[in-house]
Amino acid sequence: MNPFERFSKITKDVFLFIKENPGTSRVEIAKRLNLSEATISRHVKTLIDANLILESGTGDSRIGRKPVNLVVNPSAFQILGIHVAYEKIKFDAFNLSGERTFTCRIQISQNIAFDEMFELILKTIKRKKLRRILGIGFAIPAPLDYSEKRLIYSRFYGWRNILLPSFVMIDSEKVPIFWENDANLSAIGFHRKTNCNNIVSVYLDKGVGVGILKDGKIHRGSNGQAGEIGQVLVRKKPKDNFEELEKLIIEESHRDFLSKHTRETLGFTLAIVLRIIDPDILAFNGEIPRVNKKMMRLILKEIKMRLKDKEYPVVIYNGKGIDPIFLGIQQMVFMNMLEAC
Repeated sequence: MNPFERFSKITKDVFLFIKENPGTSRVEIAKRLNLSEATISRHVKTLIDANLILESGTGDSRIGRKPVNLVVNPSAFQILGIHVAYEKIKFDAFNLSGERTFTCRIQISQNIAFDEMFELILKTIKRKKLRRILGIGFAIPAPLDYSEKRLIYSRFYGWRNILLPSFVMIDSEKVPIFWENDANLSAIGFHRKTNCNNIVSVYLDKGVGVGILKDGKIHRGSNGQAGEIGQVLVRKKPKDNFEELEKLIIEESHRDFLSKHTRETLGFTLAIVLRIIDPDILAFNGEIPRVNKKMMRLILKEIKMRLKDKEYPVVIYNGKGIDPIFLGIQQMVFMNMLEAC
């Protein structure tokens, strides 16, 4: 059940403000939302009655009564994030305050069928007895058709034209599911980490994808495939047949080192993307940026050589703290739940 579906827009705006500004007061909310304190008090009461908001101590005030601090009730619901990565599935659950409440990793075969993978995920959720799930967000290493809610094609897993489920039943509750490309979610996560609104986010693992954030919003292009640089056709040698860049990266990543030609091609491609988008930052996520520092230095060198006198600040997720992909999942699920009603 969506707890927000019975709320007015103002009630949802008040909840969102409290979530983004924990410890705020009714007075501050009224000022920021340009509404009367009486109006805000009514909507806060609605949220408290729904067990979504808690009163938490008092703030400072030189005159009159001290304002009561308001915070989101962290235990009201959980958001479950699932990242279908390369030969593994990552589970992280978070309370409404964004604190991790559960984490799990399971290995899977590259040959696993999509339906088999999805059933394995459902069994894991039930086995771990995850409860009060507000929504489930999936990060997928493949381009998606958002209008038809289909996975277009995953080179790594061989999945093609898969209709994506929009909900699942857990403990007799209908839990909504939201799907997004992993590189796009990583871009949203880096936005939350850095507050930058224009980001080129590269997810580099056994494959490559780019998430593009423009003015704080994901740029998907006309058919949802913006940033799919892995589909660019390249040659290993001048007389070779053209192959997808991602195919080369998948083949070479098993050796833990990309060839000079692949690094040059990747650097050249990313330099073009950077020149076109002109972002605030260039961000990296994935196994290669996390563990192979030498490789990253070489890739960044290739990019810099092609940018001439232009430089972009580089942010690399080093594995500490919450993965930007899961920050992106939290944002995706929460905003979809608010906007769905």
